[in-house]
Amino acid sequence: MSLDKESEKAAAILQTFTQDGFEVKSNDRHGNSTKSFVKIPPRILQQAKGLAIFTVLRTGFQLSGAGGSGILIARQPDGCA
Repeated sequence: MSLDKESEKAAAILQTFTQDGFEVKSNDRHGNSTKSFVKIPPRILQQAKGLAIFTVLRTGFQLSGAGGSGILIARQPDGCA
């Protein structure tokens, strides 16, 4: 996949985790199913040394396979990406 397409896909994923948020399902200590709405706080991204955003596909039935793609962005010492 081209860098442009990977960048667009990574931007959409990052938006989901920061602006839109996502739902996490879990069980509490009593075994009851709970749902939480989660976002990555902006301060975490502001302090990050870099980001790795990957999409992975796994499949298996008698034969298994995996594939994926992603992008890695590192912050330079001057603070620029």
